[in-house]
Amino acid sequence: MALDQVKKTGLFWFTNDLRIDDNPALHKAASEVDTLICLYCVRPKSTFSDQQAPSKLSPNRQQFLFDSLVDLEKSLAEQGQQLLVEFKSPAEPNSRIDYPI
Repeated sequence: MALDQVKKTGLFWFTNDLRIDDNPALHKAASEVDTLICLYCVRPKSTFSDQQAPSKLSPNRQQFLFDSLVDLEKSLAEQGQQLLVEFKSPAEPNSRIDYPI
């Protein structure tokens, strides 16, 4: 296969900034690849300080995070993208993502 026929796959890891309309890093990543994998990791309790752990967030803050992720998923779907939400540390390998060799 010629180099100009190789499909490029990229990974965009959402952290605290869940916006897509004014997210230059997301737009740059999407423009440089054929397939963009969008990922958000809900980190396990062990990787948070006590105040940041999801179980320590107020019910209102937990609902806000959930609603924000639902909105992000809908917005990405409108642009032909899919959001993967993982409930583990981003440092752990992800078996749901197919890494080409």
